[in-house]
Amino acid sequence: MKHEDYLAWIDDFIFDRIEYIDDLKEFIEHSRNCPKCFEELKFQYSIRRSLGDVQFKLGSDDDVIDPDMELKAIFSYYDKYIENNDKKKHVITTIISIICLGVLLLIILIIIKELKII
Repeated sequence: MKHEDYLAWIDDFIFDRIEYIDDLKEFIEHSRNCPKCFEELKFQYSIRRSLGDVQFKLGSDDDVIDPDMELKAIFSYYDKYIENNDKKKHVITTIISIICLGVLLLIILIIIKELKII
């Protein structure tokens, strides 16, 4: 992810408006790997928290704001969310594969039956 893209997405992240899982993964990965961008995220998050524009939803919402701790907790929450989403995609893919195999077997059986009649 380019720094310009990251900076453009900071508000979307803070206000939970990143729509696609892959974009969210990319944003979090960049946050973890680029100290400069993470510092900017912490700065903007701190301002939004101080103004009351956003609340910390994963713990107590007291007056003490620790953006580093809060953002890491949010990242951890999203890691679990993304992992669960990936598991669901795997299960759905497996179910669809089983259904396709069943349909294919049914078609093969019908063809074999038709060939015996001819």
